[in-house]
Amino acid sequence: IDFEQFQRLAVISSIRRTETRSNMSKRTIFSAFEKEVLVEIIGPHVPIIESKATNNTSRRRKLQAWADVTEEFNSRHTVTQRSEDQLRAQWRALKMK
Repeated sequence: IDFEQFQRLAVISSIRRTETRSNMSKRTIFSAFEKEVLVEIIGPHVPIIESKATNNTSRRRKLQAWADVTEEFNSRHTVTQRSEDQLRAQWRALKMK
């Protein structure tokens, strides 16, 4: 690779990094109200979500429970739409407190 090719590659790499950053969505912090709503919705699902069982049946139940929680959370008009991963991460953070 000569110097010109190296410079072109550096410019292309820089453009790609910029595009990647601009495509990333900003994180929206959970409000206290949203945290309360999440805890309220997860309540009936806690035995399934927190189960230590790892067999296929319990795994499917956990996946379904999280899908239900996500659907119910996002059906509320007073909260910001969240992905299942965001709700799971927030639930882990809330459990740590």
